[in-house]
Amino acid sequence: MRAQDIMTTPPVTVTFDATVGEAAATMTAYGFTALPVVDSGGQLLGLLTEASLDGTHHPADTLSCSDPDSGIESGAATTVGAVMRTPGLGVDAECELSVLANRMIETRLRSMVVLKDGRVVGMATFEDVLLAISAVRQP
Repeated sequence: MRAQDIMTTPPVTVTFDATVGEAAATMTAYGFTALPVVDSGGQLLGLLTEASLDGTHHPADTLSCSDPDSGIESGAATTVGAVMRTPGLGVDAECELSVLANRMIETRLRSMVVLKDGRVVGMATFEDVLLAISAVRQP
């Protein structure tokens, strides 16, 4: 079984220049814990996670940019590009389920972006992985 077999499509994404408020509203509306950050061609730039929004992300995992509104704590309008996690942490659509699960564990992410030719084609959650494993193991 591969990532493309369990991923959710179409992907819900956000752009680099979207505000944190817009992204948070999207995450809330869909019940997501992460959103892929893409350019206008659908290429993965980064990943916006709950940790990115609440300020608990690791600074080395974020994109350094010249956005003057880069502080969430300050209450200023913040762009997704200022707080997103980079690299984007995606897996190829052909990625085996076991590799996908290990990548999620290693990165401590509950969802992973699924890519085909560098473009975001879906998202796979840890719940998707568990459901697929349990379906395979059923007699």
